[in-house]
Amino acid sequence: MDHHAENHLIAKYIQNKVVVLIESRGEVEERYEISMFNQLSSSALVKDVGLGLLGAPSAAEIKVVSSLAIYVFEDGPMALDFARTFRRELAGQGIDCRIGIDHGEVLIFDLPSGGKDIAGMPVNVASKMAQDKGEFGKIYLSESLGALVDLSGFTQVRHRVSSVEIVSYEG
Repeated sequence: MDHHAENHLIAKYIQNKVVVLIESRGEVEERYEISMFNQLSSSALVKDVGLGLLGAPSAAEIKVVSSLAIYVFEDGPMALDFARTFRRELAGQGIDCRIGIDHGEVLIFDLPSGGKDIAGMPVNVASKMAQDKGEFGKIYLSESLGALVDLSGFTQVRHRVSSVEIVSYEG
């Protein structure tokens, strides 16, 4: 591939974004049918809350699938405000969540079946902080994002995930 084509593809698909990854947890039922209904209801609620809070044209929902939601922002403080409000809104509905936020280069692309998906290191880091090591009810900021936002109310934590030490801020 020539450099012109490569640069065109990078400019078209690679973006520098703040990634907000949210994992929610609702009630757990013993009966499969009730559990599935609760999960669908929870996904719909998460989607409604997220879309209601986005507001800014520089923010977007990438996907809401089951208990996972991913949003992107241009700005770190805006993403953190969104995450705090999102957590509060879900808690008011009796749903716990844990949130990981990182920023950097990501690939955002359309799926053939409709919708979008995302890939890149910020998605992986947000997932490691929140899903692999995080507690429900908490927000986790990457070390690099911590340099861009007010860390009042956050405590630095260190975790080892897949033989890699991750420094983050928990609040």
